[in-house]
Amino acid sequence: MFQNKKLFAVLIACLIAVVISVTPKTEAYAAGVPNYATGSYVNTISYQEVNMYVAADQYSTVVATLPANSVCTVEGIEDIWVKVNHLGTVGYIYYEYVEHNEEVINSSLEKAEAERLAREALLQQESIRELAALIHCEAGSEPIEGQIAVGAVVMNRVKSDRYPNDIHSVIYQPGQFTPAGRGSVANRLATGNIKQSCLDAALAAFQGMDNTGGLLHFHAGSSGGLQIGRQVFY
Repeated sequence: MFQNKKLFAVLIACLIAVVISVTPKTEAYAAGVPNYATGSYVNTISYQEVNMYVAADQYSTVVATLPANSVCTVEGIEDIWVKVNHLGTVGYIYYEYVEHNEEVINSSLEKAEAERLAREALLQQESIRELAALIHCEAGSEPIEGQIAVGAVVMNRVKSDRYPNDIHSVIYQPGQFTPAGRGSVANRLATGNIKQSCLDAALAAFQGMDNTGGLLHFHAGSSGGLQIGRQVFY
């Protein structure tokens, strides 16, 4: 009986020792996680790729493998895991694999901003040329006022809730502009044979000039609306 009690006591002591030895270690790991603020930036470590998991568990599905020095936005902290958003993909990274390196983050953000501005400039340039091609097809023989008016109609549609919200989609909306549907706009754009006055008119309309007063339609003729050149706007 004594031996059984002694054995039981030894087992209890061992169990307590295990709990004591394990619990502080877990708490120490959790306490070592930097308190990254939600919405702040972090970067993955610089010397290897890092797995991003769907859950705060290394045995869960890997949703992405990020290159070294990838910059992410913090969405929260869960125990020893940092929940991050990288280019729209959200997942968890073990805290030791992320850091806040100002130099890396600032360099990445500056590069991303430069790329965004370059894309925006390119899209604007393409949009303006596409608008100019439509103006050439619809009003190439009209005075500059008539060409601007055609561009203004397109831009007014872009701003309207009744039409698509970008120039390309407005121009190619089915049943709206005949030259677009027949391929004339695309051909004019491909050859680059666009009158300078149409390019000027497109830029003016793109920058906000509107001599139609917000009108959304036009047709050839002399009645039914605002007459500009040989076209009526309504």
